[in-house]
Amino acid sequence: MVGGSVAPGSKLYWYQAGTATPATTYTSNDLDPLAVNTNPVVADANGRFPAIWLAVGSYKYVLTAATGSPTSPLVSVDEFSVSAAPPSFSSALSAFLAGTSPLPIANGGTGATSASDALANLGGLPLAGGTLTGPVSRNGAGAFHYWLTTGLANGGIALTADSASDPTSQPGQVWMKYTA
Repeated sequence: MVGGSVAPGSKLYWYQAGTATPATTYTSNDLDPLAVNTNPVVADANGRFPAIWLAVGSYKYVLTAATGSPTSPLVSVDEFSVSAAPPSFSSALSAFLAGTSPLPIANGGTGATSASDALANLGGLPLAGGTLTGPVSRNGAGAFHYWLTTGLANGGIALTADSASDPTSQPGQVWMKYTA
């Protein structure tokens, strides 16, 4: 491992739980006996392991460096269980994954299921009377919001930090400032 990441050539050994008896892992979810991984499974040049599928049961895995061995593991986990039951999720997580429920802002989301609601929830210009069609980009301490037009070419509203220069130059353009 390098800085918490698996390094190229790292090895992942698989055993029956609580033993030193090697376990079989597969390259596909149908557990085809003709599609078996080597043991150890070796990480590629990017430090990624190929697909590893396991039959129902309990396992032990040991992660080593490329030049390491199971007697000098980086990580060793015994009693890793694989169940026949599919994983279950809370109804809220299932709704979020299906796109029917928003991820709260407190959890890193926008609190919305549409782009327009997300913009409003995150403090963008209200969308009454139109939609956001231009860029939203950071500019110093504030944000440029172009509303109802691309780049204020034919009118619109710009919101900038009070120290920003006036972006307006055409009739019908409105420039609003705020203090950060």
